[in-house]
Amino acid sequence: MAFLLAAPAPAEDKEKKPQKEQYAVYLRSDLELEWKRQPGKPTELKIKKLANDFPAASAGYQKGDVIVAIDGEVPGERSLRDFLTLSNEDATFRVRRKKAELELPPLFVAGPMLESPSERFKPGKRAPKIKIIVPEQGTKDALELVGGSVVLVNFWATWCKPCMEEMPVLVRLYQQLRPKGLAVIAVNVDDDVSAAKSWLKENPLPFSSVYTGGFDAAIPLDYGVRSIPTNMLIDRERYVVQVTVGFGGASERHLRESLETILEAQQPIMSLCRK
Repeated sequence: MAFLLAAPAPAEDKEKKPQKEQYAVYLRSDLELEWKRQPGKPTELKIKKLANDFPAASAGYQKGDVIVAIDGEVPGERSLRDFLTLSNEDATFRVRRKKAELELPPLFVAGPMLESPSERFKPGKRAPKIKIIVPEQGTKDALELVGGSVVLVNFWATWCKPCMEEMPVLVRLYQQLRPKGLAVIAVNVDDDVSAAKSWLKENPLPFSSVYTGGFDAAIPLDYGVRSIPTNMLIDRERYVVQVTVGFGGASERHLRESLETILEAQQPIMSLCRK
């Protein structure tokens, strides 16, 4: 006679505790918002930075204002993306300023959104110069040479295994998306420049390469890069809109989706950065 073990009764799902959630939202260098969700407290979307020449500044918004509702809809249980998406050209924002509440025209119109990890270099900033020496022309900015393109700046080294695994992916994405306006600049951070030159001689890349001589060189420092591979995705107006770090199984798909979003964007990218 065979005996079978009865399957244990499924454990009862324990009630999930609300999680704290905090994001920074960047709209280029013009606007910075802070999204804060804490257990037992109303979710807040607060203006942390507002450029004087940003159109919303003349509409009456001030640093420190809290967006209570968009078109009558409060954050509630909505995700940050869902709440931001409520905004359009005709939306009305209800704003709390100290003890008063105001109704104002839209602070922003929701555009495409991309998420970045919390890195030293925050998205929303203009991309620093990448100085290179061009024969017979002298010192140039590599970003200016590809002006008008969406640019992926990749930081890599020959000793970095994930970097080596990612490089064929970058070549493939460049070849496929170059006709749409993608440019790639590979910034090498090997301490020994000869190692990079030797590798590139055997594995020539179809896009520009820059040698820095290590993490302490000007370009990695300007971009706040301390781990690799790191990719800086830059829009056509030269703003960093997404930062990616590391390489894994889904990286190619995520990179492709992000690049296509930037290439096709009709409005400025909204950069979300988890704190």
